[in-house]
Amino acid sequence: MLLPARPFAFDIMAAQQRQPETPVFFEDLQRLPPGRHSVPAEEVARQQRLRLMNGMLDAVGEQGYVATSVADVLARAGVSRRTFYEHFADKEACFLQAFDHVVRVTRELFENASAGHARWPESLRAGLDVLLHTVAENPRVARACLVEILAVGYEGVRRREAALEPFQGFFEGGRDEAPEGVVIPATVTETLVGGIVETVSGRLMRGEAERVPELLDPLMYWSLVPFVGPEAAAEVAGTADAATAR
Repeated sequence: MLLPARPFAFDIMAAQQRQPETPVFFEDLQRLPPGRHSVPAEEVARQQRLRLMNGMLDAVGEQGYVATSVADVLARAGVSRRTFYEHFADKEACFLQAFDHVVRVTRELFENASAGHARWPESLRAGLDVLLHTVAENPRVARACLVEILAVGYEGVRRREAALEPFQGFFEGGRDEAPEGVVIPATVTETLVGGIVETVSGRLMRGEAERVPELLDPLMYWSLVPFVGPEAAAEVAGTADAATAR
């Protein structure tokens, strides 16, 4: 569900005073020195693109994609309109490229966190923990990429579906945990990832981003149930859903 669009009037001075999030997705973002400097042109262009993508996600995550204008992005990024159109054809192109950037970084965070564990449930817990904390620490970016991307239309839906596919593949590891002879439906991983996304998105839309990490045990439980059953899932996930399993 999308939030209603804000009135078109926009307070540029207020936007300039508001500090955008500086998420892990743009940790190398720098403020370039004014006037003449020795920064290579390629680095200047890269920093401009990062600032614009960061500004886009910040604006969209705060007020919604439909209500966001290029002027909103410029106010946050501190970049001129001419420079914006040197990098992006329009608002949609900037948002989609920013979305792709966040997806790449998110996959790296998940893969790095889940690597090196002896068993799949341990890897899953580590990966989910990092993702949930990243959402909590970057609520506007998370809302932009989980919820507002759908407001773009067909291309936004397609991009989000493509972004979720690698995570569905990771959940396939749960099949190795299932008892011999147990048939797991082919769509179970798609259902699990979709359910996690919608659960997290719901918290974001209710303004409860800081509570997202509290979902770790419940999401672990429901992620394991299709493969190992409720009792074993409750043991691995902790006590949060143990009562549900009985």
